[in-house]
Amino acid sequence: MKGKMDRRSHKQSVKVPERVQFRKENALLILALAACFLSAYYPHFRNPFPIHVDEWQHLAQIISTSEGRPNFNPYIGEHHLDFEIVFHAFWALPALVLGRERFILFSSFIPAILAVISGLCIYWALRRIGLTNSEAIMSVFAFATVKSGLNILGMSYFVPLSASIPFIFIFLVYFSRGVSENNSRNLLISILIFVMLFLIYPPSATILIPTILAYPLFFGSFLKRRAYQMAGFGIFMIMLAAASNLMKIGGRSAFSILINNLVFRFGWGGYELKYSIPLLFTIPGTVLALFGAYFAAGDRKKLIFLISSISAVSIAFIFNKFNISLLAPYQRVSYYALIFMAPL
Repeated sequence: MKGKMDRRSHKQSVKVPERVQFRKENALLILALAACFLSAYYPHFRNPFPIHVDEWQHLAQIISTSEGRPNFNPYIGEHHLDFEIVFHAFWALPALVLGRERFILFSSFIPAILAVISGLCIYWALRRIGLTNSEAIMSVFAFATVKSGLNILGMSYFVPLSASIPFIFIFLVYFSRGVSENNSRNLLISILIFVMLFLIYPPSATILIPTILAYPLFFGSFLKRRAYQMAGFGIFMIMLAAASNLMKIGGRSAFSILINNLVFRFGWGGYELKYSIPLLFTIPGTVLALFGAYFAAGDRKKLIFLISSISAVSIAFIFNKFNISLLAPYQRVSYYALIFMAPL
């Protein structure tokens, strides 16, 4: 009898600390997500309306889509090719249900909601690749500190960029696991997510191209098993590029249009300002990211975030030196660099 009592008391003594720890971790995660919400909603504390001109542009296109006029921008009064069609189509239904005025007011809360979803995706992504609960929560806190700005945009604004952030981290998880585990299912899912990203906000997809090309190089077994498939894909892309050079759109070759949308020179934005990534991320945050990068270099769990960070920072550095940005506008690249550094 005494032995049974001892075993019960021992079990209780073990369970209680575990429950306390679980509650603490949940509380910290909720606090981190609350920080994401407040950080994104901060500009609207005194202004319940959208702030950025880009927000009004996208709101106008969403409302036009809800009224049966897709690919139409009422500000310029003409139809155009919509590169963010999924973003506009998705929010068209809420706009139709709520009506113009209420949807415009509601749109001020959407970035904060998306910031919370992005924080959850970061937490899920890091836990999925094997990081500890504490590491994942600290990365969410780091993400909450990433600055938004009128030039670089960010999570504070209702634009396609903010809607694409969750999918970036979901893509990185499935792609990394697909490559590291040579898993066709995960690779297929990552391809579908990449296509979705491209339809939400093309720069959020194209900025991942260096990661897609570089990450598999660290996995020799993957390259050996997929050599023929990768060679076939490379040949297909070359043939597609050659064919696009023959296709004409508005008197211009499709290939030249593609290049113009992948190469952004100084003056692309209405207001050009060069940034220091360490200052944008804050000096303490950068120091922590450098420490994280040092350990990530020998840890395949974080390798994909390290590669993504290096590629974005490198593109930003090239623009600062040569006034040319590749794959995405410099302003967006600066923001991508910040969010890629957060998980480090």
